[in-house]
Amino acid sequence: MGADNLADTVEDLRLSGAAGPSHAVFGVEVAGLTHTGKVRPTNEDHFHVVQFGRFLRTLASSLPAGEAPEEGGEPGYGFAVADGIGGRAGGEVASRLAISLLVECVLQTPDWILGHEDHLVTKVMDRFAERFQAVNFALLTKAESEPALRGMGTTLSVALSLGDDLLVTHVGDSAVYLFRRGELHRLTRDHSASQLRPDPDAANGARFRRVLTRAIGLPQAGGEPDPTTIGWPTGTGCCSAPTA
Repeated sequence: MGADNLADTVEDLRLSGAAGPSHAVFGVEVAGLTHTGKVRPTNEDHFHVVQFGRFLRTLASSLPAGEAPEEGGEPGYGFAVADGIGGRAGGEVASRLAISLLVECVLQTPDWILGHEDHLVTKVMDRFAERFQAVNFALLTKAESEPALRGMGTTLSVALSLGDDLLVTHVGDSAVYLFRRGELHRLTRDHSASQLRPDPDAANGARFRRVLTRAIGLPQAGGEPDPTTIGWPTGTGCCSAPTA
């Protein structure tokens, strides 16, 4: 899918996802797999899937079991994929740290937003932009303090469900797709040199496709993600795929 029609595809998905109940209930199945691939001898990819929600853990009570509810609302799901930048030092370290640091940032947030009204969704996306910046700074700091990791970097793509909204934010070229009605729809645009300046020559285009303009671990614009919000009606699935 080319860059020219990607924006139209995302907009169409938003519109088609607008219909339906405002509080959809989902049956969710998750799975993940990484593979070394056919190009490099090491696997620099990591993924992480979480479920979150509103709950209380009862430690002691005189009430009968089940009298006081411990959970409220439908759970949300978070999906993260990081692909260490091939050819750079510490790619495997960078992808692992990016995900673990991002989870730490989420856990340190004093108030978790579980609603999906427009203003709340905007707040969540703003927070993820701040978290990406924090992760980028942390990786740069670690690389500066450990010479063996100088130049390490990674892509980072995150998808988050809030009710029947799917929030996507990413840097790099680990694409996020939505599977709907038997078809895969790409939701992200690669942050690569070929997207900025398409080259009609196939060989040059492939070369520039691997040159990232944004990634976790880059001093300039490294942690500036692109946000996307779409409707996520029943019968759809989300996936992310690191490039080989």
